Amino acid sequence: MDSTNLLQRLAAVPGLRNLRAEHVGALSWKVRQSCFLAILEDLARGGVCEAEARKARGLTEARAAANRTQGRTGGPSLRPPSRLTLSSTAMSPEAFRAAFMKVVVDALFAFGVEDDRFSPALLAAEGEPGAVACRAALDFFANEAALRRVGGGGGGGGNSG
Repeated sequence: MDSTNLLQRLAAVPGLRNLRAEHVGALSWKVRQSCFLAILEDLARGGVCEAEARKARGLTEARAAANRTQGRTGGPSLRPPSRLTLSSTAMSPEAFRAAFMKVVVDALFAFGVEDDRFSPALLAAEGEPGAVACRAALDFFANEAALRRVGGGGGGGGNSG
């Protein structure tokens, strides 16, 4: 897949306008999370993957809130958690990544995509194998989002949930 073409399509998604080639090339966890969240929310605005977008946003917000409640040393903060469950405060980074990518895989399934390259574990994996799988998934979602923006309707993708 052409990373320049992927970058152009991702940059058309609201929230990803400042994405650069080095972001897509390296595809760090933060970039992966931001891209998938933005594209799922864009698809949800078009009427597909609404449940998955809500789940991804909820996981992201719970994880961010849990991170805020921890001190710099990783210990408890002086601020009590607000509206957090025990499970969201105790979720490790690895568990969060797996849960987040499970939502991404569910969104792919909503479009009828069933491919071994898109397992939550592989999408969450560090390094090149995970980055390659994420680029392929992002390419698929970016194509669907672009088709919907021009009124083509895309290739499926019911609202699961």
